[in-house]
Amino acid sequence: MNKFLLAIPALCDLINSTLVYTSLNFLSSSVYQIMRGGVILSTAVCTRFFLKERLKSREMWGCGIATFGVTLVGLNSVFFAKSSEHSSGETLLGIGLVLLGLVFNGIFYTFEQKLLRKYHLEPLEMVGYEGLFGVLIYMVLLSFIQFIPCPFGAEGCAFTSLSYPRLEYMPSYFAELGDNGILLAFTIIGLFTIAGFNLTGITATKYINAVARSIGDVSRTVVVWIAGLIITVTIGVTHPNYRWEDLGVASIVIEVIGFGVLIFGNLVNNGLVKLPFVKEEERQALMESINEM
Repeated sequence: MNKFLLAIPALCDLINSTLVYTSLNFLSSSVYQIMRGGVILSTAVCTRFFLKERLKSREMWGCGIATFGVTLVGLNSVFFAKSSEHSSGETLLGIGLVLLGLVFNGIFYTFEQKLLRKYHLEPLEMVGYEGLFGVLIYMVLLSFIQFIPCPFGAEGCAFTSLSYPRLEYMPSYFAELGDNGILLAFTIIGLFTIAGFNLTGITATKYINAVARSIGDVSRTVVVWIAGLIITVTIGVTHPNYRWEDLGVASIVIEVIGFGVLIFGNLVNNGLVKLPFVKEEERQALMESINEM
């Protein structure tokens, strides 16, 4: 296998990450969360049209249920959110960036599945090569991005030593890491957690499929929400900046229901929970082959 083929999913991942993180300059976190749930549908569509694989009935139902669950969680954030600081034009731009990112995200997952089906690749090997190509691609891009003026305001830009706003500025990044030990520690922790996340994601793609990985990707929001609640009721009591979650009863109830639906959809997709009205293609095909004998 030509290892340079692994540069394709690395590039798709880089483009997707850049687009969705840029969209946060124009979207509230609640709208962003709803839109990101679309990765399940984009991966399902790419699986059908790029890999020419037809999803099983339980997988289609699982995708639909999981998407409904994450949408419910996002809508809860909209209902209980504070007034938005973004204009309608900015919101539309942010939504467009997320939608474009979802296309590359779907291609990213399905292309990995194609490579894993066609060649013998170990997940750890794939993570290593994709990481290598990702670093090389971004180093090339960074040499240009550092000179592009930033239009996103003080909170969305990096600044040079002469206070010029730039999209990226590496000296400023390393200076902040050197001045803040906590930031440095969390950056290192982040590197290992993302590596572990990518490794488990590729393993899910190899042994199940890309759609299962996309649902698992969205499902991690449950863990983030639980961690946010714990921090809010502990550190957030004395530090307002750490009050990350709404502790209102109505908000929590809706989120619990939404996350419950999301997890249920994940179980349905993976065949761990069977819906009585959903046909099992494998069983039907087996019965037809028996009847033909």
